[in-house]
Amino acid sequence: MSNSLSYVCRHDRALAIAAVAVVFHVFCCVGGMDDRDLNGFLHWLNEGGGHVSNHVEISEFGDMGHGIKAVTSLETGHLITHVPLSLLINIEHAVVSREVGPVLDKLSYLSDANAMALFVAFEQQRGHSQWHPFLSVMPTEFATSLFLDNSSQHELRGSMFLDFSDRRNRAVDKLYNKLFDDLRKLFPNFFPLLTREKFLWGLSVLWSRTHRVGVRDQEGQWHHVPCLVPIADMFNMGISEDEVNVECRTNDESTHFDCHTTKPVSSNDQLLVMYATDPSQRHNARLFMDYGFVLEDNPYDSVTVPTPRSDPNDKDETLRAMVMSWVPAATLPFMQMPKLNSSGVMMSDLMTVMRALVMREESLQEIINTHSKGPSSGQQIKRINQLPPPEEMQALMRAVSHLRNALNGYQTTVEEDEVIIRERSDVLSHLILNVVTLRKEEKRILQHNLQHLQQHLKRIKRWFSEDL
Repeated sequence: MSNSLSYVCRHDRALAIAAVAVVFHVFCCVGGMDDRDLNGFLHWLNEGGGHVSNHVEISEFGDMGHGIKAVTSLETGHLITHVPLSLLINIEHAVVSREVGPVLDKLSYLSDANAMALFVAFEQQRGHSQWHPFLSVMPTEFATSLFLDNSSQHELRGSMFLDFSDRRNRAVDKLYNKLFDDLRKLFPNFFPLLTREKFLWGLSVLWSRTHRVGVRDQEGQWHHVPCLVPIADMFNMGISEDEVNVECRTNDESTHFDCHTTKPVSSNDQLLVMYATDPSQRHNARLFMDYGFVLEDNPYDSVTVPTPRSDPNDKDETLRAMVMSWVPAATLPFMQMPKLNSSGVMMSDLMTVMRALVMREESLQEIINTHSKGPSSGQQIKRINQLPPPEEMQALMRAVSHLRNALNGYQTTVEEDEVIIRERSDVLSHLILNVVTLRKEEKRILQHNLQHLQQHLKRIKRWFSEDL
């Protein structure tokens, strides 16, 4: 390859890897590099024209695994890593590979992400791969939901996360089974190299360590290509903007992928990058599924609950269904409920649906008549959320019951999970700790929202009784 990364997309399809700004492994990995692997990797990086600042070092950060820290104070704008684009791994390498390229030509149903996973898994087994030093310092195992067994799935009963994870895992199994059969028939010398474990490892690498790298084509147009970037994938994550002190991007010449400090950094401080620019993608379920870690007290966390449905014997079913169709949250089978913010304001979707479910016939008909005159759906939702006290109390009571049912579906209490984490964290696997922490944090969100609803219900009852 040239020093400038070519822009390649198989069959002109959109690149299929999740569009995240920068993704790194945090709490996700089991096993890893030894000193010999690390020294070999750094030598390979240097020989390829890469550079790592003398003022930082790769260190172990307990459960966080390997990361990068400052060994002296760093000023804003300090260049930490400088990696030629020629050392990156992207879909182009899979396409032109003498061994993998013919496989991809035959198996056109593979997305670019899956093709990359296949390529990385293949290269990892080749001792003479040009990326062997890079692949040798990658984690040997991951603690994502992709590796949940029957026992750990049982521990997640009551959480809707289990359903989402199970659906993804079944899709991956279906893909692997088809891939395995096709390889056995078309490439009998290739298929023994791709075990299920190796393919899952390749997928985990792609999901947890991929960067969207900006590259400039020959016409001067910039594109973003998912790549694996040596050394840059060793930075750990800052959950909020305040924690982040590093930013990575392609230089203006489109020759290197550089990482700089964005603020002054003290000696011994860890260097952290932004995980995802969209805060809605930082909740624990997403972190567990894609990256293999779960955070306690994650400020961006949320819990998924089933969307409430109307009574099958509802005499106003036709009118209610029409009104519910104008409520976006009611059209989905589930909804996300985030943590309460500092003002104690909870997500409005649940209450909007509940209010629509308890509205009386005359209120439903009024909204339908008003809608026929052409107001926006936003105005309709505003009208739904303006119920008289008796109906508001009904909506609140249904919401309280809904969250209680969600809490009762779990196998353990928050307190029991806290004991497990406190007393057994040193003997439990990363995967099981992720499971226990995820369900504990989900229940905490449900409890806090439930308490808020109950307090609001008491106030409404008191105001209503005073009016009477």
